[in-house]
Amino acid sequence: MGQVLIRNLPDNVIGAYKTKARLAGKSLEQVLRETLERNVPYTPEERAALSKEFLALSGGPHPPLSKDEYREGLE
Repeated sequence: MGQVLIRNLPDNVIGAYKTKARLAGKSLEQVLRETLERNVPYTPEERAALSKEFLALSGGPHPPLSKDEYREGLE
């Protein structure tokens, strides 16, 4: 696993995360790690690439359901 050092964070931001950690019974490091992991952003290009991967794994786009198939699924 890698490490990251983030410099020049405002004191109020650090304080807020320390409070969150204390209230959750966790360490500051654990709260920050979970926050970063939960909020990984993707660019539009990355989202498109992921979509293509998912489509390939599922066998490509499927035809739309007929009205009868749709009704059967709702019952």
